[in-house]
Amino acid sequence: MGPAILAGMTTIAGHAARARRQAPRWPVGFLILYALCVPPTIVLILGASLPSPGDLFRWVAAMVALTLLTASWVVLCLVHLVVYRRATWWMAVAPVLGLVVWLGNASGWPLQARFLASESAMTQAAKEYRTGGAQPHLDVDRRLGLYRFGGVDVETGGDVVLALTSNDGGFIYAPGTPALEGDQRFSGSFVTHLHGPWWSWSTSTKD
Repeated sequence: MGPAILAGMTTIAGHAARARRQAPRWPVGFLILYALCVPPTIVLILGASLPSPGDLFRWVAAMVALTLLTASWVVLCLVHLVVYRRATWWMAVAPVLGLVVWLGNASGWPLQARFLASESAMTQAAKEYRTGGAQPHLDVDRRLGLYRFGGVDVETGGDVVLALTSNDGGFIYAPGTPALEGDQRFSGSFVTHLHGPWWSWSTSTKD
């Protein structure tokens, strides 16, 4: 009886050891975790594609969610290392995802990409508004490319200021103006050159 029990325990221990060594090809925990990371990551990238900070509540909520998910990722990695005694490439997905979001906010590529996709429609609309001469302010509800605008100002010199529906940022079409930094007309805004005659403006920085 004793040798049989000992043999059974040895067999169970052997199976357990092999189970520890054989990590699953598709770890469910990591898959669920990364799926949960997608929505807040999209929120942050969309926020970075705006010339203004946008909805502060959404930004904070996305950051809190990603912070909690990062903590969960650390715990999941430790459990995986303890159980399977080896790392897996699934562990690298979270750092890469975080690096992409950080580079997006630091380099401004989401804003550049979204703007370039909308530039043609915005340029056509700006030229249309210029034909009507100087106009102090027009309330509009118009989608141009990937942006929706709520206001338009046509300056005396022909520069067209497009305001997003949030009214805290937008774009400036200034084909006859070499530089807008320091321009007194936009003294209360942060102005950044994007491409050609286009500039972005915001009432506050995104830093």
